[in-house]
Amino acid sequence: MREIGNAAEKKMDYNGRLIRAIVLPVITVVLTLLLTSITLSFRDARIYPSNISVGGVELAGLTQKEAVNLLNQKLPASWGNELLIYSPVYTISIPLEKAGIFYDISATMAQLDELLQPQGLAGVFKHSIIRGSEVNINPRLQYNRTLLKQQLEDIKRTYDLPPVNARIIHKNDYVDYISHKNGYAINVAASMDKICATLDQGSLGPVALIVNETYPQIKIDDLFKAPTLSNIGK
Repeated sequence: MREIGNAAEKKMDYNGRLIRAIVLPVITVVLTLLLTSITLSFRDARIYPSNISVGGVELAGLTQKEAVNLLNQKLPASWGNELLIYSPVYTISIPLEKAGIFYDISATMAQLDELLQPQGLAGVFKHSIIRGSEVNINPRLQYNRTLLKQQLEDIKRTYDLPPVNARIIHKNDYVDYISHKNGYAINVAASMDKICATLDQGSLGPVALIVNETYPQIKIDDLFKAPTLSNIGK
């Protein structure tokens, strides 16, 4: 019995040493990762790491104040100074100032700092992942809905495509039937919702306008059905 007990004790002792040999290195790696991430996160609160960009503008090695100045200078050229929208026929660009759209640098920096500063243990691991990959975040945008809607209504008046009735051309005993064409009308309310949702994501498009198809009063089939016209040219 004593020999069995000694064998059991030896096995337990061996298993304990094996577990310690496996677990201790893992704990050491995890603690090292945590300490490194925490240290780097405090550094990132003062200086942005090399893998961070906003709207294509690199912020490597900059303080927050320097980053703000650089974004004010370069975001319009890097990310855009026009809102791009398109209809089935036309592509239209609207200068940001005319639509009441502007870059919200303060909100952009707050978004960036939230991304870089860990909250709790999960945040520390997230910070480690972020530092290991290229990160390019969209800038935050603010806009004036009233001005934006006015621009869209002006575009509707200019770019709505009216339908074209079918018609008959009769010249020198020659009859030609010209087919009808459908048109479209821009749906301002639905297009506004889509544009605003895009802006809320920090994007300047291009955004496809929502349009309603419109139809002519006279279609080509109507011409052939008309009793007074069906005998033309016979």
